Amino acid sequence: MRLVANKGTSFQGSNVLGKGFILTPQQAEDLIQRDPRNKDVLFPYLNGEDLNSRPDCSASRWVINFHDWNEERARSYPDVFAIVERDVKPERLKNNNRQRRETWWRFTRPAVDLYHAISNLDRVLVVRPPRNP
Repeated sequence: MRLVANKGTSFQGSNVLGKGFILTPQQAEDLIQRDPRNKDVLFPYLNGEDLNSRPDCSASRWVINFHDWNEERARSYPDVFAIVERDVKPERLKNNNRQRRETWWRFTRPAVDLYHAISNLDRVLVVRPPRNP
């Protein structure tokens, strides 16, 4: 049951829906070395498996996130954009969902409210819901 008191402080994470957004730590580091501006769109990607299997709860992967940007702004990160264009765009253009076809360089549900709510915080709590039996 949802708690009214948690409105604006409790969120589901981003729903990426596209393996082409996911990078290894080495790929992310290479892209940042190539152009330090790429830090604007490359982030550690923490999931439930990391929470349950890594003692320090660190992210084992990275993700490309063009936020809610338009295509022109996303293209201003050419090395990163090329990866999404190659690995995400072909699948998204076949998708029945108009939003996924038209904004293929972005997550399906980017959790913008979540990002805004945590932008000035030093720490957040993360909970993985139990698996259904």
